[in-house]
Order: sequence, then structure tokens, then C-alpha cells
Amino acid sequence: MELARRTESEKLYVRLEIAENISKYYQTEFLPVSRFNLNFVVKVYTLETLMASKIIAILKRTFRKGKGNKITFKGRDYYDLLWFLQKGVEPNIKRLNDVLGISQKKIFMNNSLKKLKI
Repeated sequence: MELARRTESEKLYVRLEIAENISKYYQTEFLPVSRFNLNFVVKVYTLETLMASKIIAILKRTFRKGKGNKITFKGRDYYDLLWFLQKGVEPNIKRLNDVLGISQKKIFMNNSLKKLKI
């Protein structure tokens, strides 16, 4: 994979956007990583927390595009959601309830996300 053409810089620029966590309900875990003759441990959000955050992004994020500044959606969000569903991941319900301000009774779960009413 080529990151830059020969006429371009060989430096890779990475942009990080750091924001406050939007809910106190989240779980993390430690994962061992072994790459490039280095061994280390990273702290990451659990799949349940990531799935809940993806659902929140789909429901709350506005993405404007084009001349008319039309609201559209990011297809990657739906691809990611399908990946979580295929893996049988259950979203972090407390996180969903906290951020979306809905009651747990309105979320129906049975090994996959079936319906989400707001």
C-alpha cells in the first residue's frame, strides 16, 4: 500500500480529535499487542461500548454534504453496525439510555438489535 506518491511527502499525518466522554457508562478492557518486535498492552473500549456509541452516532450525528449542504448519512456507520450484529455483540444499554435519554423498555434486544424506538 502506498501512503504517498513520490512527488508528495513521505510523512504520514494523523489527525486526532479528542473529546470528553459523553456518558459515564462505558467499559474498557486491556488487550495484549505484539507488533514490530514490540510487546505492549493497550486499554480499549469494549465491543459493547463501541456498538452503543455507533448507534448513538447514527441517531444523533448530522453530516452535511454538497452544494446544498444536504443532510445525509455516513455509510461506514451502517457497515460498522452490521459488523457488530454479525458478531452477536449486544450494545451497552446503560450508555444508550444515558446519551439518548430513553427508557430501557423502548429498546428491544434478542441477540441482535431488532428495533429502536425513540
